[in-house]
Amino acid sequence: MLLSSSAEGSRYHAAVSLPDGYVELLIRLARAFATYRHRTKRKAVVVGGTAAALYTDGAFMTGVVDIVATDDTAFHEPCGIHADPAQVP
Repeated sequence: MLLSSSAEGSRYHAAVSLPDGYVELLIRLARAFATYRHRTKRKAVVVGGTAAALYTDGAFMTGVVDIVATDDTAFHEPCGIHADPAQVP
């Protein structure tokens, strides 16, 4: 998928057909991936429905974002996800 920015650099346009807000979600995820890699020196990987959507240029959309990371806590923090203490083993 190709992204291009406007003159201001604040708007991104996908070269494929993706639902409204999807590119913005991917940009936020890219930032979280970069933070995760910087902090852990490890890579997180997009899998499942999101991987299929990207690979097929939006032909197969599930609305589910699946990510594999070796350190869930380190990945959740840059995403703004905080574990419910009642569910932590």
